[in-house]
Amino acid sequence: MYLIATASPLEWLLVILQVSLGLGTVIFVHELGHFAVAKMCGVKCDKFFVGFDIGGYKISRKWGETEYGIGILPLGGYVKMLGQDDNPGNITEQLKESQVSGESTIQTKEIVGPDGNKYLVDRRSYLAKSVPQRMAIISAGVIMNIIFAFVFAVIAFGLGVPYVPCIVSGISPGSAAYQAAIRPGDEIIAIDNLENPSFLELKSGVTLGDLKNGVPFRVRRAATGKEKDILLKPKQSGDEFARVGIVSPHALRLIKEMPTFEHSPAASTSEKFLGEDEIIKVNDHPVADYREYLAHLVQNIGKPLDITVRRGGIAPLSNRFGPREGGEEITIRVSAKPLRRLGLVMEMGKIVAVETGSPADNKGIQAGDFIEKVEAVETASAADPTAPDPFADPLALPALLRQLAEDTGQVRLLLRR
Repeated sequence: MYLIATASPLEWLLVILQVSLGLGTVIFVHELGHFAVAKMCGVKCDKFFVGFDIGGYKISRKWGETEYGIGILPLGGYVKMLGQDDNPGNITEQLKESQVSGESTIQTKEIVGPDGNKYLVDRRSYLAKSVPQRMAIISAGVIMNIIFAFVFAVIAFGLGVPYVPCIVSGISPGSAAYQAAIRPGDEIIAIDNLENPSFLELKSGVTLGDLKNGVPFRVRRAATGKEKDILLKPKQSGDEFARVGIVSPHALRLIKEMPTFEHSPAASTSEKFLGEDEIIKVNDHPVADYREYLAHLVQNIGKPLDITVRRGGIAPLSNRFGPREGGEEITIRVSAKPLRRLGLVMEMGKIVAVETGSPADNKGIQAGDFIEKVEAVETASAADPTAPDPFADPLALPALLRQLAEDTGQVRLLLRR
């Protein structure tokens, strides 16, 4: 199935206006260079136009001796100077336009034409100017474009542009990043020889990296701030791109177009979440980033949450993409959503991956082992053998193990290798 994105007439009109504005600005700056230098050299300029006034269709006004305007065809522009033509073959017409009679009161200058004859021309004509002056007038357009580009490049560099940093917001279970014990909040500060990559560069670095021998990463741990070199071997399935299992970073600001998922607890609250609301607290605990927000969610699984958002805040001038200031703080209660199941119990499958440095790794558990049985240590000997095994359902296993961890319990695993 192919999906084709279509734009509305209003969106097409907006694109056309943006292109016309950008092209018109470049043309204006270019012609302004010709015009300004010609005026400084004393050349009479009859017209200054952005766009070509084909058929007389134009918007114009005359100030002084020059007519300024916008032509109907926005594919260029021109400055009409007395005695100047871009076609060298029209030199005769240029001489006739610039030539004046001896009785005229106009200031004149005698020049030698290409035929060797002497002509008396208007001192303010293009032909009356010296070769260096004419070279300056002709090259001024390109030079003005270069200056314009440099100035705006400096301005754009100072303003900066948004990009997606390489901060981990989540890990795919069983992936290379999962096995290397990369955590949410960790920052990828180098990929191979690329320092401080964006997330887009991370994706391309993994896709184009060495799938056989692995891609070297340097990670800054969120918990300790220490840096660690890790070799990740991307996994590729079929025609899909190679992946290491790192989820792109998430901000605490809600999406403008769709701040909540339909039919979710967040969408069913009495006070609605709005686009661009910024989460600042969970259960009255301040959260500075997505890692802290996620930690509160994990600690309160199955419980209602009080989410405090900042609405209508303004980003500081020093950091346009940073946390917003001011506005109104609103606390919204979000209820827990119970897991709905079909009632089917699957067989316990084999272990797909083991996280490096985890208790399972320290006990020698390996990928490919089969879990035959799971028991809580303190109840293993006293368990009723006829009672249903609470650990038999693999879908319920993560929640049960989490509960044991909270109760400081231990787990005994019976494995088949």
